[in-house]
Amino acid sequence: MPAPDRIPRFARIRLAVSACLSGALLLAAASSSLAGTTYVFRTTIPGDPAQSTCVPGSITENTSDASLQLNVAAQGCTTITVTLQGAAGGNGGDGGTGGAGGQIQFTLPAATYAGTWTGVVGQGGMGAGSSTYSGANGGGYTSVSFNGTLLGVAGGGGGAGDDAYGGSGGMTGGSGGGSPSCSTGGGGGTGSAGGTPGTICSGYNSGNSLGSASGALTGGSAEYTSGALGIGAGGLGDLTANGWGGTNGNGGAGGGGGGYYGGGGATYGGNYETGGGGGGGSDYALPSAGNVVDTPGGGGQPSSTVGGNGSNGSITIRWQ
Repeated sequence: MPAPDRIPRFARIRLAVSACLSGALLLAAASSSLAGTTYVFRTTIPGDPAQSTCVPGSITENTSDASLQLNVAAQGCTTITVTLQGAAGGNGGDGGTGGAGGQIQFTLPAATYAGTWTGVVGQGGMGAGSSTYSGANGGGYTSVSFNGTLLGVAGGGGGAGDDAYGGSGGMTGGSGGGSPSCSTGGGGGTGSAGGTPGTICSGYNSGNSLGSASGALTGGSAEYTSGALGIGAGGLGDLTANGWGGTNGNGGAGGGGGGYYGGGGATYGGNYETGGGGGGGSDYALPSAGNVVDTPGGGGQPSSTVGGNGSNGSITIRWQ
């Protein structure tokens, strides 16, 4: 065969035509064998994000913490379901039972809220231990937030008085119990205000102003306390030196539970009267949340032991 540069021009044209005809015949053969089949060819476009596929998952936290980082990896999913439980109040030293924490459940669209959340798990209220006549701490609130927006709160239960129950957490917190002679229990928090403090009773207590320290996301303080707040902002119960709620045998008072608005702190009982229990904190869900179910007292539970600590709150998040 002559070298390519010596092939006559008409021969080159014949070779080119022959090659084209061969390709056409091969394409026709392929088309006839694949008749009725449709193929879609995709080309990656630079910068075009890959579509996410939902991987269902969940998170549960029940160790008290005020600064949790929660990875809600719900990209590509449809729904996020949140269940929050507030912590329980502590028990009093003479048989008073702390209030149970509130529980609230709701759903959110995953397309909007997938990502990193921040959370607070409320700490159970400290009980009076073996200190007869002492009141107890209120339980802390539990909450979750996303990009600075508060999504939900479960209120803590009120701390028990020495022999009076604390109020439960709920959308409207429960009131604490009081003395037969004087209503010294704190009121429950609501969706717009902290619970009322224990009542002033002439001859029994002074209605110290600390009892009204029940603002948003805090618990109320009982009378004669430092006003210090525990993890989750549960109210501090009336735990004074020697375990006495006051002087001369006065009954100790319970602190209010933390919440969207906290429960009111109680006042102590004078003349050997029972000190009041703190009010429960209020629950909250973002107004745009769906399927909201509120269960008063469905969260952390009080101890079965006289003077025992309340149980912590919890966060459970599921996506699918």
